[in-house]
Amino acid sequence: MKLWIREIEVQTGGLTFHSDDVFITFQLPFDDSAEPNTGEVVLFNLSDDSLNQLRSEEEIIVKAGYEGDAGVIFLGVVERVWSQWERADRLVRLSVGDASDRWFEGIISQSFPPGVQASEVAQALLDEFGLEVGMLDLPEDIEYKRGYSAEGALKDELKRLAKDCGAKLHITQGTVYMHAPEEGTEMVTVLNPETGLVFSPERLEDEEEGWNVTSLLNHRIQPDVRVKVESEAISGTFRVRSGAHVCNEADFLTQMEVVE
Repeated sequence: MKLWIREIEVQTGGLTFHSDDVFITFQLPFDDSAEPNTGEVVLFNLSDDSLNQLRSEEEIIVKAGYEGDAGVIFLGVVERVWSQWERADRLVRLSVGDASDRWFEGIISQSFPPGVQASEVAQALLDEFGLEVGMLDLPEDIEYKRGYSAEGALKDELKRLAKDCGAKLHITQGTVYMHAPEEGTEMVTVLNPETGLVFSPERLEDEEEGWNVTSLLNHRIQPDVRVKVESEAISGTFRVRSGAHVCNEADFLTQMEVVE
């Protein structure tokens, strides 16, 4: 892997844009909250034909990394498309969201029999809307002895189930996670100066166990993954709570808040 040759690919509406042909920037935040993440992708100097083919409500996939090691950093939908001129460049801006059409607007009306488990209800609701499950591990998989009635927004029903079971709910790259608040999902590559760590980690204000960490862009880093940080300031394994993948003329980074 060469940590200096950037690779970016944006797929949407049947079109594919690659950094070899189009200058691309993005700001793609992520966190472990129950609300879907929103961000922006900017494509420079597209042809009129390509611009006219871009549409809201189309799925979008953003892949990024370095030569030989690029991966998906965002999977969601295009919420808005607009263009503007900055000097000699036409910028096409895509406002994007994590599966926000199904997440915000999905309305459910479904009843479950007495004795149903919370995990069964959650899985059935997610299946109804075709949302992928990344992790469904409820700290207390309670039984609804009188049955369960789901009426209203899908997001609100999943929040209700998570609260009943003491779980955390979040959605990343169109995938839903429900698990214990302190639980991480996987281990990623060690972060040290040789593997992409940049700057010295800085302690979060008012949090003794949290740190701001920055690395060269790493597509493996998403909410709740565990990273092993090796630096002069800190050394240990942490859970990623939030952050952003950032690409502009100067930066190609993954910024994150990590906690023990």
